[in-house]
Amino acid sequence: MNDTNLDTIPGDLAYFNAAEYTVFDERHRFNLLHNERRTVIKNKLLHLHEIIYPEMQRRRWKIYPHWHKGWIVSAWYISPHMACIPFMRLRYAKPQTLMRRMEKLFLDDFGHFHAHVMLAVTIDKDAIGIELSIPSAAWVDGQNLRGKLVGAPDAYEFRRQFGEIVSSLGFRAQVQIEERTSEGHGRIWTKRARAFRSPAPLATASALYEPGKHVLRIGTWYRPDDPQLNATTIGREVLARFEQLYPLYQLIAWSPTNDYRRYAVKKWPRAGSQ
Repeated sequence: MNDTNLDTIPGDLAYFNAAEYTVFDERHRFNLLHNERRTVIKNKLLHLHEIIYPEMQRRRWKIYPHWHKGWIVSAWYISPHMACIPFMRLRYAKPQTLMRRMEKLFLDDFGHFHAHVMLAVTIDKDAIGIELSIPSAAWVDGQNLRGKLVGAPDAYEFRRQFGEIVSSLGFRAQVQIEERTSEGHGRIWTKRARAFRSPAPLATASALYEPGKHVLRIGTWYRPDDPQLNATTIGREVLARFEQLYPLYQLIAWSPTNDYRRYAVKKWPRAGSQ
């Protein structure tokens, strides 16, 4: 890897300062007076994009930022259409051509990134997450994952792949299932990623997770003062975690050549069967 681009942020202080996390707390996430501070956060996320995306392209990852440059980062200002901002994201997902094709096939609005599985850097009041996320609106990707793990003829191999990828994410990584609320997300289940070395956590998660209702998040969350996310190291850390998560993204992301939705209606196999 050419490290030159990854060292373009000077200094060794935290990339996001402590005050910037507070705009997402319960007191401030509805307040338009904090739009200016959220704009600062947006610009930092855009700077991070400028650092990591050329390397993502060099590695030929088939995952893309929003085609509209103004929406590479998720919403950052309070408006009549966005009354609450509990988090912000730098996110990468499918190309526009595939999203438009999905709109024609499934007769739904897939023009928004929150309707697709994504790799993302997420900042909220507590932490920075480097994660793979299947939002509740990404029901096609969620059904595709469920179909591959539960009912597909080669589901045993898909479960093995999924377990290997997740369990290799590192001792800090977690798998979370959340239910969306008007004020953010409420966690209903969480497990350390390394526990997925055994089949039981995957069986539990598959039984709980409902595509279209729940948010599935897999990644690593860092406290605000974590030295791995200081100004000189955050680019490398994001790329390292994305590199681990990208095979999982490829496994999940629906496309005409990765279509297992029809198997999603089946039940998890009985214990002891493949």
